[in-house]
Amino acid sequence: MLNETIFAIRQGDLQGIFDLEAKLLAAGAADAPTPTGSTIEKVGNTVIIPITGVLFRDINILTLFGYGTALSSIQNQLYQAVNDSGVSKIILTFDSPGGAVNGIHELANTINDLAKPCSAYVTGTAASAAFWLAAACNEIIVDKTAVIGSVGIVSTYQKNGSKSEIEIVSSHAQDKLPNAESEQGRATILKTLNAIEAVFISSLTTLRPVLTKEKITGENGGVLVGANAVNAGFADSTGSLQALISGLPKNKTLNNDSGNQAGNQAADHGWNSIFANVNSTASPEKTKNSVWAEEISRIS
Repeated sequence: MLNETIFAIRQGDLQGIFDLEAKLLAAGAADAPTPTGSTIEKVGNTVIIPITGVLFRDINILTLFGYGTALSSIQNQLYQAVNDSGVSKIILTFDSPGGAVNGIHELANTINDLAKPCSAYVTGTAASAAFWLAAACNEIIVDKTAVIGSVGIVSTYQKNGSKSEIEIVSSHAQDKLPNAESEQGRATILKTLNAIEAVFISSLTTLRPVLTKEKITGENGGVLVGANAVNAGFADSTGSLQALISGLPKNKTLNNDSGNQAGNQAADHGWNSIFANVNSTASPEKTKNSVWAEEISRIS
């Protein structure tokens, strides 16, 4: 069940996921919505892979009915794109609040190591686990109203007495079933969450060197919008998907070291160069420095 999963997801979306899962399971085969297929597009030599809804390692009831994306599906689509001689660039489009932690770190490394250029375009939201994947791309382009960030880890535990089962843990394994309502239990749970968060933050600083641990933790798990995300180093520029496909210049808003000059527009810095020599055996140089909630509300 999802309530036993550790998530990297935007605050406020987790309960909606549980409610949606329960409704789909209760609906039964007769009343369940029709599964939606992949909406992968190929425009010229560009493959566009959508990453929407809640992220899970494998296909489940939410991904089957179009309310989430399986990491295994994304990985398969990436491998197909890399092995397709007619594809020279990949764009991942994001509108996701994040999802389960399991598999995110591995897929981020896969994206980072792709032999073809891969750009992230955020049309709505790239929060938490979704931002982790976006950070692995060569560049992150955001719509002016896009929301990104929300770096952190969350999990849920059932209160004592909320289940009919009786669970007895051996004397030397009390931390196998920590009581979230006790100080010791919360400390045990928090130790795990903080350890995963440390990996999350470390990975982000490696994938996007412009992001320091201090910058990330300074946002305290919050989100940034459009140009503010660019100024903070969470994205590279604002722009449109069509411009990204066409290779048109994007708008870069830069801060200097003291944080001044926010809002200054930079000229095109040769973004198209990352798409050159795509047939080279070497991986292109990374340009690191350079909602979905409506679905839940509709069904709830």
